[in-house]
Amino acid sequence: MFDNGKTEGVDSFNNNIIGTLSRRHAAVLEETHLFGALIANTARLGFSRVVSEAAKSLKAISPVATDTSLGFLPGHPVGIITNSQLSTFPGGFGAVGEFDYHYNSYQFYDDGFATLGTHSLKFGFAFENIRDNQLGKTSPLGQFVFGSLSSFLQDQPTSFNAPIGSGITPRAVRQSIYAGYFIDYWRARPNLTVNLGLRYEAVTVPSEAQGKLSNLPSLTSTTRHLGSPFFSNPTKLDFEPRVGLAWDTLGKGKTSVRTGFGIFDNLPLPYLFGATSLLSAPFFELGDNTTLPHGSFPKEAFSLLTTPTLRYAYIQPNPPRSYDIEWNFNLQQNIAADTVLQVGYTGSRGVHLPCFVNNLDMVLPTVTPQGYVWPVNGTPLNPNVGQISGTLWNSDSIFHALEVQVTRRLSKGLQARVSYTWGKIIDSGSESAFIDNYVNCSPRLWFDEKNGRGLADFDIGQNLTVNYIWKIPSLTAGPRALQRALNSWQWGGILHVASGEPFTPIITGDPLGMKGDQFDRPDVLTGPGCSGSLVNAGNPLDYIKTQCFAFPNPSTRFGDAGRNILIGPGFVNLDTSLFRNIGNLEKLHTQFRAEFFNVLNHTNFASPVVPTNNTSLFAANGAPISSAGVLTSTTTTSRQIQFALKLIW
Repeated sequence: MFDNGKTEGVDSFNNNIIGTLSRRHAAVLEETHLFGALIANTARLGFSRVVSEAAKSLKAISPVATDTSLGFLPGHPVGIITNSQLSTFPGGFGAVGEFDYHYNSYQFYDDGFATLGTHSLKFGFAFENIRDNQLGKTSPLGQFVFGSLSSFLQDQPTSFNAPIGSGITPRAVRQSIYAGYFIDYWRARPNLTVNLGLRYEAVTVPSEAQGKLSNLPSLTSTTRHLGSPFFSNPTKLDFEPRVGLAWDTLGKGKTSVRTGFGIFDNLPLPYLFGATSLLSAPFFELGDNTTLPHGSFPKEAFSLLTTPTLRYAYIQPNPPRSYDIEWNFNLQQNIAADTVLQVGYTGSRGVHLPCFVNNLDMVLPTVTPQGYVWPVNGTPLNPNVGQISGTLWNSDSIFHALEVQVTRRLSKGLQARVSYTWGKIIDSGSESAFIDNYVNCSPRLWFDEKNGRGLADFDIGQNLTVNYIWKIPSLTAGPRALQRALNSWQWGGILHVASGEPFTPIITGDPLGMKGDQFDRPDVLTGPGCSGSLVNAGNPLDYIKTQCFAFPNPSTRFGDAGRNILIGPGFVNLDTSLFRNIGNLEKLHTQFRAEFFNVLNHTNFASPVVPTNNTSLFAANGAPISSAGVLTSTTTTSRQIQFALKLIW
């Protein structure tokens, strides 16, 4: 298999064309051998290569994008300007950070099958060698961060970061996966099957072919550890039991009970360490200064990036075993001819999940009866460095869901399916590899797991999907021309209804004086109108009930608003199509299609996080932000209609 792709488009200020290049290659060789009538073996040798080069600056549109007189770095165009009260300025030509991944995977699998009486056995082993070649740079032309509009107008930046080294060098990350398994499908009775299995799965600790890995032994260390091992291996005892049951309760094929339980390990694979392996000193020198003097924008900050401002990595040195426990139970019942009802429950529990922290080097607070309070002009945890990014295995998750599905198999010209899920997933951090995995992602206090506990960034509480295809009955009488025009038509459609994604109300800038990841949350009030939902559903100009929030007092106290306590706008969309086959379906024939997307022309607003972060309720000085809660974009287009003629053979 070979696939080559390219996407490109203008940046948000129409100054540059930005693009992504991607390629996929895959090859598989398989051999199956029979050892008599009851034993078989399948061996597979495979290779997979995935290439992603993003985001590349392809072309400058505006002459200003290449004007080096505007740059933060000598001889370069202007960099990125981030302001929590304004849209982020993406910079001039070459300002976006580019990350190139050439991921190669060599695989060998061997699976055996044997039948012994009422037992059907499956067993095998797997080996995978990962060779992930990486090249990356962030903020190549520098990035200024301002805490508010007023601080920008007064030339008081919160921080500035930029590369100060002579260039970037590639990383050649290497890792291997070993696995083996055994499962017994035991037909205990004619209407009862029990599955019992055990899997073992382990990986080597990621290494780099030329030793270009850097890691601080502790958060306060001034001496970095170079090369392997990156951390101690937590996967050596990763045994994963599995058990399942399928029971036809009455033995008539109309009622079925299924249940299962299993443990699944979260392996520490290279994707978890993309940022830390690429952006850590001394192999990549990225300076980050959070103590900038007044007037340092735009030209004076670069000279202040010295060795003590470099970015480093911290990977938890002795990570615990990270795994998910999953279970499910469902009942299937044939409730009518060709119609099946399925009701089920599924759940999972994630333990010691990885969580990426953009900057662990922050001023730590004091615990008071009112909550966390930060000192004025406090000292960061490690004042000898500029930024510490890293991975901790200190997150967890819990998931419960009710699932209902009704399926009508094709009968009398109609087939349909209705699926409904009502669930909730709670975790203490959804970002496992990068801080911006989700646009609604909010930083958390990495030293307090409970403080970050809330709805997962990807939680969708309710989902309803309806799909159908109906063969419209044919006319059997009347003029032949009318029969030809009205017969052989089919009508299909998909309806999707869902609740919104959660997000967090925040305070911009660094009112707490963290000097690391800069964020705060407001207090939640309990006055009139604030006891239930904290959003004005259906009001795009005032979606958040800002009157239900207050700036903390004192200003250096962390607010009591929880993570992801607000729910974004829901989603309703109906796509439908009308089509007709013309000619003999067994031979060359044509198909006419009329397709209608968002046929209801329903406006599906995105949450206030997109595209500008209108979840900021207060500036760092406590001033309310007028754009708080304003919805400025949609997740679907207006009604779109297209006609097509297909040739099928």
